This record gives sequence, C-alpha cells and structure tokens, in this order.
Amino acid sequence: MNKKLLVLTILLTFSITATLFSITPTHSATNPYNPWDDVTGPTPGISDGIINMRDINYLILRFNTQGDTTRNVSITNFPLDENGNLMTTTILPQGTFETSERISILSTSNVGHLNDGIFAAESETFPFTFNPITSNFTVTDLCLNLIYNDEPDALFNSLYDFSLNNIHLTTSTLKTSGSIWYIGVRNYPIHIENQTTYNALHQGINYLTIDGANFTIQQIDLLTAYTYCR
Repeated sequence: MNKKLLVLTILLTFSITATLFSITPTHSATNPYNPWDDVTGPTPGISDGIINMRDINYLILRFNTQGDTTRNVSITNFPLDENGNLMTTTILPQGTFETSERISILSTSNVGHLNDGIFAAESETFPFTFNPITSNFTVTDLCLNLIYNDEPDALFNSLYDFSLNNIHLTTSTLKTSGSIWYIGVRNYPIHIENQTTYNALHQGINYLTIDGANFTIQQIDLLTAYTYCR
C-alpha cells in the first residue's frame, strides 16, 4: 500500500511540474516585464528575458536568506574611441562671461639681469598670438607691462609710441631714475586709456610696434580683460 502511494505521489508531482513548465507565458498589461525580477534562466543566475517557474524555483531555494543588498551591474555598449577610451560630451554653460589673460610678447632668458635684453632700435615690431576662449569676444581692458634696462642717458625725455596691428595705442615716456650714476632694471606698466583701440587685438597673430629712441628691453607682457559668449 505504501509503495502504491509513493508511486502515485511521484507521478502526481511529475505531472504538476510538467504542466507548470508547459504553460505558455502571457504578457501582463498591468505588470509589464521587469528585468530585476528575471533572476535566472536555463543557466542558473543568468536572466533569460522571461519570468517563469524557473525564477520562482530559484527564489524558493534561497528563501529567508540574508546578506548584502549591493548588486553587481554590467553595462555594455559604451561609446568608445579608436583607442578604447570612453567618449564623453561636456556640456558648457551658455551666456556671457568675463575673464582676463596675460599674453607674453617678449621674454629673454635672464630677465632682471643687466647683461640680458634686446636692444630695440628706432622702431621694433614684436609678433604674438592671442587665443581667446571663443571667437565671439569683446576686449574690455588693455595694459602693457615692460621690463627694461634703466639707462638714464638713453631714456631721459624720450617718447615712445605703442601700436597694435598698425593702430596707435598710446604715447608714453618710460620712467627712469634720472641719475647717470644709476643703471638698473625697471618694471613699468602702461595702461591703455583709449578704449576705442581695444578692438585692435584680434584672434590669432598680432603685432606690437614700439617707435622711439633706442633702449634695451627684456620683457613685454600684454594684460587683457575681455568678455566672451557661447
């Protein structure tokens, strides 16, 4: 009798299991497929794109277990460049912004030493490059800063004209100690007051021309402030 019951139980269990696995799954309109609920497939622990009895059985076997809720996530199809590096896009803020920049026009090897410098003749032109953040910019301030040899006999009462791309910026007398007994190195800023000349500075290669008496110059910097749009 017991053997008969055992056989019947086995057959009944097999029949129910086979019936459940043979049921054709249907899609639910109110509860659509959720990949987080698809916990397994023919390969244990690997989702197969369908939620069925395999997933239920997989969860039942692990019922009442506990552990860390952190999940490992694999992300594929990242956009990569030809070197295998991740391609990203930077979104820059839009609007009008203001910045300042120091442009080195001339710098000799030993600035500050009397034995260094370039002897400027009656007229000298110095090329330099200006690369603003964007091509849509407006210059709002300009200032030249010069480092030169303070030689009173050469600089006394001498006027110097400064031009940018053939547009006259200013005329200035370079400061000197006025003493024939002092020879040193002087740092002298020249602020460009005429704002109508600011548009002389353009993107790319520019030319600063100094016209005047001979002197020895060691460094020229152009300090500029400008607004730009993007």
